Amino acid sequence: MDFSVNKIKDGDLKEFEQLFRELYSPLCTYAGHIIHDNDKAEELVQDIFYGIWKNRIKLDIKVTFKAYLYKAVQNNCLQLIQHQQVEEKYKRHIINNSLEFQTDP
Repeated sequence: MDFSVNKIKDGDLKEFEQLFRELYSPLCTYAGHIIHDNDKAEELVQDIFYGIWKNRIKLDIKVTFKAYLYKAVQNNCLQLIQHQQVEEKYKRHIINNSLEFQTDP
């Protein structure tokens, strides 16, 4: 089904709910394959849908909603992976530096 951006921009909750019901599960599966964490995948997809509804008036989508959502999920997954890599690098840095400052008893 092709969803109407204009209907959602106008606040058509039924159109948004139909979009959510049709694409939520496949998007969660897609995100899960990328980030290998089903709980985080669901949270990520929920955040995307929340953002769409919250900012619906500003929507400017040039492709189908389906294509837009899959790309949004992909981008958010990649951002999450990058963030996790930065956190891991920071943790290793802290551990390595704390080992340097330890003294023998």
